[in-house]
Amino acid sequence: MKKQNIVLFTILFTLINLVAKIWNIHEHSLYGDEPFSLFFSQQSLPELFERIINDKNPFLYFMILHGWIKLFGVTVVNAKLLSTIFSSLAGGLIFALGAKRFNSRFGLVAAGLFLVSFSQYFYAHEIRAFALVSLLAVLSIFIFLELIKKPKRWHIPALAFVNLVMILSHYASFLLPIIELIGTLLFIKQNKKAFFYFTYSQTIAFVFFLPWFLYSTINHVPTAGEFWLAVPTPYRILKVGMNVVNPVLMAVNLLSFIIIYNPGLRKKTIKKEFDKKIYFFLSLVFWGTLILNFLVSQKFPILLDRYVLFASIGIFLAISYLFTHLNLTKVIFATSFIVLLGFLLSVNSYDNQQENWPELVNNVKSSKNNKTLVVIHQWWEFRAFSYYYKPDYFRDYKNTVPKLRNDNIYPIGNANSIKELIQNNNPEKIIIVMCQSGKKELFFNLMKKSGYKNKDYYKNKGLSYAIFKKNQ
Repeated sequence: MKKQNIVLFTILFTLINLVAKIWNIHEHSLYGDEPFSLFFSQQSLPELFERIINDKNPFLYFMILHGWIKLFGVTVVNAKLLSTIFSSLAGGLIFALGAKRFNSRFGLVAAGLFLVSFSQYFYAHEIRAFALVSLLAVLSIFIFLELIKKPKRWHIPALAFVNLVMILSHYASFLLPIIELIGTLLFIKQNKKAFFYFTYSQTIAFVFFLPWFLYSTINHVPTAGEFWLAVPTPYRILKVGMNVVNPVLMAVNLLSFIIIYNPGLRKKTIKKEFDKKIYFFLSLVFWGTLILNFLVSQKFPILLDRYVLFASIGIFLAISYLFTHLNLTKVIFATSFIVLLGFLLSVNSYDNQQENWPELVNNVKSSKNNKTLVVIHQWWEFRAFSYYYKPDYFRDYKNTVPKLRNDNIYPIGNANSIKELIQNNNPEKIIIVMCQSGKKELFFNLMKKSGYKNKDYYKNKGLSYAIFKKNQ
């Protein structure tokens, strides 16, 4: 494909991704860790940095988000839009780099698989680093593929920079450079220079990363039993894999090795220029990441869908490489490709457990009066609640909690704290907001003992609230 056509199709795929992911962005509520991201990123850089050095997340994404919302405003839509742009750029780059490294068919298939990925779509709306990490993973993988094809000196600083930025966006992405190191060993007999160039590049990245590692990372390593972190079982590998990649693609990828390593079948179905090592490496980006993550998680649990989202890029590229090397006519290729994308679009394997804070807060506001006590559990959910209750409270981050308390709204960490609040306020009505708290029965028992009767209960996915009125 001509250079100008590659540029044209790159822009086209970027715009298609952008339109597909932006059209209903306003409907997505804050959920999970997003309130944390938005709440702290609006603060001054010294305040934000002080927070991040004591957190388990690296600083880069939050710094980028800080600059973004300073330019465009502290709103959920603006913050989510940043991830949408990262994801859309990744969709365009997959085509551009795939067409350049292999051919236009490869770029078309890879960009198509990325576009219809439900997990990539979901995280394109999340105010976290994972869409950015996927974008950087695309760059890293293709720079690596160029390196093993024909090593050039510019590959050294380029791969060092991209991998460093990727790890400073999210620590779990450190697994990709390890997979790439294994990849250099696959090609070492035919390309020793690639191995040495890669080693140089990652040594440079490590030297630049080391100060931050010693200053912050080493002091905040996740441990089993802390919050929701637990040592995963082998089954968890499969479950996480099926969450981030359609199970059909996983099955095709695994079954394809039967054909690849059977000389008779391979000769009939696959073109001669097919390189088993490239296919194995691309597959390893996905499977190797899952396995390494599982092994690391036996000591430091990090096996979560979002932490391995970037690995889905590997299976998209592997399937594209296989598909474009099958002995198919143009008509059969186009038909098969359309059918595949249509099937993948019809089967959503990703379970979206997004919370609906706007609905909950509106219900609470309509049920609240001057003699109502509102309690929020867990305590940190005051950030999401305050954004939809009164956005000005959220933006006045130094006074958010005092302002909520002035309105008789109290975040609590210990369920039993509600006894003291009842004694101090003597409310006629109590609304208890619960988010992933698991304390429903405890709260109901406490209310009964305190002389309050349940009048209403609402639950939607991880969010719930209960309304209690004082017994007459």
